[in-house]
Amino acid sequence: MTAVSYAEALYSLAVEENCAEEIYGQLDAVRFAFADNPQLSKILDRPCCDLTERISVIEKCFAGANVHLLNCIKVMCKRRVTSFFVETADEYMRLYRKGHNIENVSVITAHPLSEDVLEKLRLKLEEKLSKHVNITVEIDSSIMGGIIVRTESKQIDSSVKTRLNEIEKQIKSVVLE
Repeated sequence: MTAVSYAEALYSLAVEENCAEEIYGQLDAVRFAFADNPQLSKILDRPCCDLTERISVIEKCFAGANVHLLNCIKVMCKRRVTSFFVETADEYMRLYRKGHNIENVSVITAHPLSEDVLEKLRLKLEEKLSKHVNITVEIDSSIMGGIIVRTESKQIDSSVKTRLNEIEKQIKSVVLE
C-alpha cells in the first residue's frame, strides 16, 4: 500500500465514523511529530524491535489521538512503512479539504496586511474560487511591494519585483536587437 492508499482508507473510515474533522484537527500535530523527528519512523520501522514495544511507543507518543488515526499508525508500524506517514497525512488533509470545499491560499506581501484588508481578500478569493479559503500570510520584503497569491493550483504574481524584472527583460530585448 502507498501513502495515498492509507490516506484514502483512513479518510473513508473517518467519514463513515463521522470523525473526519476530529482527525483533520489532530493530524497536523501528528504529522509534525513524524516530520520533525525522522528517528521516530526509523525506530517504528526497525525489524529488530518487537512489535509490542513499537506499538507501545505509538500509544505513548500519540495518547489522546483519535482511535482510527492511532490504528492507522499502528498498521503502518506493523507493515514497517511509517516513513510514509507525512505523505499519508498530507494526502488525508488534501482529501478532507476537497471533501469540504476548502482551499489553502498563501499570500506573500512585502509588508503586513491589516485584518480588514486580509478579510476583504479572503472574501474576494472565496467568491472567485467558490470555496472556503484558509489564508496563510508570509512577509517577504524582497518583493518590494504588491502581492503574490498562491492557490493549490495556480499563482498570481503582481509584485513590484516581478514587474521590474519584466521591464528589465523588455529593455534588454530592445537593446540587444
